[in-house]
Amino acid sequence: IKLLCSEIKSWERSIFYFSEETSKRPTAIRLKTHSDEYQITTAEMDCILGIGASMNLCAKYLPANYDIVDSISRLLFMKPETILAVLSHNSATSGSLFIETSALICLLESFNGPVSHLLWPDVHENSNEDYFCELFLCLNTMIMNIRHKFTQEVSIEVYGCLIKYICTSNKKQSFINLFLLTSPWSSIILEYLRTDSSVNNDGEFSSSFLAFVNVLLSTNCSAIFSSISKNQLRNLLLAYIHDENKHDSVTRNYLKSISQKIASRDYEVLDSRERLSLEVMTASDNLQPAVSISHRFNLFYKEIFCL
Repeated sequence: IKLLCSEIKSWERSIFYFSEETSKRPTAIRLKTHSDEYQITTAEMDCILGIGASMNLCAKYLPANYDIVDSISRLLFMKPETILAVLSHNSATSGSLFIETSALICLLESFNGPVSHLLWPDVHENSNEDYFCELFLCLNTMIMNIRHKFTQEVSIEVYGCLIKYICTSNKKQSFINLFLLTSPWSSIILEYLRTDSSVNNDGEFSSSFLAFVNVLLSTNCSAIFSSISKNQLRNLLLAYIHDENKHDSVTRNYLKSISQKIASRDYEVLDSRERLSLEVMTASDNLQPAVSISHRFNLFYKEIFCL
């Protein structure tokens, strides 16, 4: 990555970033214009976005010096308009599942990284509201349109990042704040995933439903997690407490994470003593750690390309 960033600085033109002429075109057609200009194939775009995903997965280990940040900021996969074009099925990507998933990884891993400002621009600026609204709508579609389980899982995690980011806004009456936090989509998706036919062997919960509940609780935003009924929270708690090895490790990890969040805050389903007991139980539960996003992405890559 350091070598790539160093080389990019010496290139006058590259398939890795938009030319000055392309950058002047409307944001919605920049990726298509760029692809046409260089006659970039879907396989080549797979490589470009795959490099973008890998770079963002590794960015936390890079020194955040000016040279690297400056080089990375020029790359097309660090441009909001590229991410939106990919997630909205732009013709330049030919609907490639790998390209779309790589774009999601770029969003997810850059969220807390040294270059987070590139794909997560200032939410307080009105000029960025359209970007976040379009991203929100794309994520809703990707979560409910299950093309691949891993892609859906990453979409859910990015959805959580977006809600957290909006919740940090001090402009409580801004359009984007009101639009996202009062949208009924969280409830709609929750119900859709709850009735998802792709359930675990026990027939109780789909992993996507548990992942979404976990993400909603992680936002610490009452306007968001209020879409989860108290009865649903109680059922999830009972599933964790009376598990007796009925669930697989993925489901168990989700149930533990959800239970930890319920124990740490008053959701009006437990009294203070019960919450303390639950906190002790989750702390003593030695489960296998969740598989890292980089390892999951590697497995996805091998599956997609039959390696």
